[in-house]
Order: sequence, then C-alpha cells, then structure tokens
Amino acid sequence: MDEIKELLRYAFRTSNELTMPVSGPGTAGMESSCCQSGGAR
Repeated sequence: MDEIKELLRYAFRTSNELTMPVSGPGTAGMESSCCQSGGAR
C-alpha cells in the first residue's frame, strides 16, 4: 500500500501524506474528492 501511495504522489506531483487509493468506479473517487474539499475548516 505504501508503494502505491508513493506512486500516486509521484503521478499527481504532490507531497501530501494523506494521498490514498480509492477502490471503486470513477464516481467513488469523484465523491471522495468532493467530500474532502468541502469538509470542516
């Protein structure tokens, strides 16, 4: 899992430690990113 996270960080050019894969259809990833961007501040 750590290797996959590291490859995702490389692919998306980020150093965010909270990068993680989401298993599911494209809409699952889309929903996850929308929920994260609109979370509590």
